[in-house]
Parts: sequence; C-alpha cells; structure tokens
Amino acid sequence: MMRIGPFEEISEGDFKIYQVEGESWIVARVDDRLVAVMDRCGHIPQSMNDFGLSGSRITCGHHGVTYDITTGEIVDDVGFVDVKPLRSGRCEVRDGDLYIETGGTD
Repeated sequence: MMRIGPFEEISEGDFKIYQVEGESWIVARVDDRLVAVMDRCGHIPQSMNDFGLSGSRITCGHHGVTYDITTGEIVDDVGFVDVKPLRSGRCEVRDGDLYIETGGTD
C-alpha cells in the first residue's frame, strides 16, 4: 500500500484526485467508507474530467456514463456499447494517513 495523504483531506460525500504510480485515481468518502477508482472512463480511456459525484454514483463529464464508485460497476451506459467497469483500488487509514492499493497497472 502507498501513502497518498492525510485522511482529513477528504470529508464525507467528497473526493480528491491523487496521482499514484503515474495514474490518476479518484478517492471518495461515501457513507463514511473510503473508495477508489481509476480516473479513466470505461467508454474511451481518458480522464473523466469534470465528472459529477452524487452519493455513490459518479458520472463521466465527457460521455455521461454513470458508475457506482463503490464497485466501479456501470449503472447507466447511456447507449454506448463495450463500456467497461472502472478499475477499483483499496483504501485504508493508518495513524491518520490515507493509503491506497491499486493492484498495479493493466
């Protein structure tokens, strides 16, 4: 696991983007649980720039595809075919610091 910052940086219902081993990861606190997904849309592999987070749902600002941020699974593919789930990571807090495990690169 890699330390990415202090836990206090992310409040309930909020998120932060971290660079981890050359990849961009979205880390959110949803229902007082930490979750992480790669910032790479499953429709076209690019950043989900200007995405929206509402509860446990995250919507790509480019394509409108909606995912469950807690699992990375697709909630609404808005008619696109071959949309892939988001790659998810694992987060934990140790002594007030936030750690992430991404599982390496694909």
